[in-house]
Amino acid sequence: MYLSQNYLCFYANILNWKTILCLKFQDIVGITREKTAKVISNAIEIKSNKAEKYFFASFVTRDKTYSIMHRIWRAGIDDQVDFFFFSIAEKTN
Repeated sequence: MYLSQNYLCFYANILNWKTILCLKFQDIVGITREKTAKVISNAIEIKSNKAEKYFFASFVTRDKTYSIMHRIWRAGIDDQVDFFFFSIAEKTN
């Protein structure tokens, strides 16, 4: 998963099955913390303005990731001109 000031992007290539997603933060209408198997708190769900839902699981630091995503999303909604550049290495240390 890649986050920028304006986009949330995801890329996976598992056994040659590629998944590519690129969403504008302004097209997102909801970001929620979720659980896998109704027990494990390691997932995030993204809802777009096109009634699409994207479920991302297996986050080791789900709450930190959610916080970063939510801040960028809210900044875009509130038309703030803040720039967010995050390094995964800095956030996990």
